Amino acid sequence: MLRQLPQHVVAERAREVLSMVGLDGYERSYPAQLSGGQQQRVALARSLVLRPKVLLLDEPLSNLDAKLRVRVREEIRDIQRRIGITTILVTHDQDEALSIADQVAILAHGKIQQVGPPDILYDAPCNQFVANFVGTMNWFRGHVRHSQVTVNGIAIPVDHPNNVEGDDLLLGVRPEDVRLTSDPRDPEASVVWLASRGHYQEAMLNTTAGAIRVFIPRRGSIPTATRYRFVRCHLFRDSGESA
Repeated sequence: MLRQLPQHVVAERAREVLSMVGLDGYERSYPAQLSGGQQQRVALARSLVLRPKVLLLDEPLSNLDAKLRVRVREEIRDIQRRIGITTILVTHDQDEALSIADQVAILAHGKIQQVGPPDILYDAPCNQFVANFVGTMNWFRGHVRHSQVTVNGIAIPVDHPNNVEGDDLLLGVRPEDVRLTSDPRDPEASVVWLASRGHYQEAMLNTTAGAIRVFIPRRGSIPTATRYRFVRCHLFRDSGESA
């Protein structure tokens, strides 16, 4: 414990960790004189000064506003990489988990559903819960045959189909995996609403297969009447497990 160390050693360690979290010169500052992000870094420094083998962070960014949350999580990730301490971060924020972690464990009802790198959890979810929790998904009931999914009697082409084919499957399609086309062979859709999300646009399509949420690159105007196809789809059985 630091209480058992000489005062000069304690002071040196305090200066070391304050420098590590970018707070040089703030040694004598009071909490009210610090911003929310600086207070979070002080809390991190208080843990690091003990030189733990494992660092546990429980919802460390929950009380920060959106922009500050992004900046502080980048700082935490940078500090963790520099000091090399194994860090377990508990969060309900999927963006936070995906942007910080090397490995993500998703829990539901007290059980671990899937563990893996963020990209694997997003691209290859093992069940419906993980698919819903990580990112956004459009859901359909249908079947897969010969590079097409059929929903409500409508055949929808798939550019990169899953190897599994079968009847009565649950189909999950990411909004960015819906492609707008002008190919007359593709099913028709109408754009219900369109919203800018900065670097991309979000649209809601009205189709015979049901409402479909779409993320598309920012570009010129999009016609109200369009056609669509799926780039890929995720297949799940009634149990919720990946097919």
